[in-house]
Amino acid sequence: MFSLIAKMSTLLRKNSHPSSGKSLSTGEVKSQWKDTGKVFYLEQTFKLVYQSNCGEVTLENLSFERLSAVLEQLKSMDEQSPMSRATIANTESAFQLSLCAVTWQQNEDNLRIKAIPEAAILRSKTPDFNNAQAIFKHEFLLEHDDILTPTVNHQKAGVFIYNQISIGQFTEQIRVANQSIENALKRRVSVKAENYATPFTSNEERVINAVLTAQNKR
Repeated sequence: MFSLIAKMSTLLRKNSHPSSGKSLSTGEVKSQWKDTGKVFYLEQTFKLVYQSNCGEVTLENLSFERLSAVLEQLKSMDEQSPMSRATIANTESAFQLSLCAVTWQQNEDNLRIKAIPEAAILRSKTPDFNNAQAIFKHEFLLEHDDILTPTVNHQKAGVFIYNQISIGQFTEQIRVANQSIENALKRRVSVKAENYATPFTSNEERVINAVLTAQNKR
């Protein structure tokens, strides 16, 4: 995957300076697909990431029910343990919980599913996550925003930040969001955790490789 991205970067740099006599179109292309504002979080993508004394640790396939036991183990772990959270430059690294999600976009009578990698993130300096920062990535303010209140001055469009959030509030927000999605839409979700392993679909990779091959033959 990384070699493919590197090739794309090289190709883009080659084409970033058009030859004289050619003009570039500055017209903005707008998608006809409109966001519905609905988000469905995939609990099977729930994971915990932190920096340990022996490197980055990723605990995948977590469940909300198992999370408490995992966090208790982290809190009781000896500081000298290889799996204990690392201290870097006299600063303890953060714990991060995250989930991926899908949303639906509509174009007249057509409906499609769009993946949102790390759609919900919870960051904390302590393994109890009692005073954490939550980040939800979505085009609109969440329809189910009756539990959390976002920070007003967030800088990036489509990203909503919530401060002083507990793990209970975070997981409850996810549950409320998922309960608001109609069963008919849930049944159409065929996205799995492995779908988020690469930024490109198999078809996109074939197209990119074909373009790169043609470019190299010139």
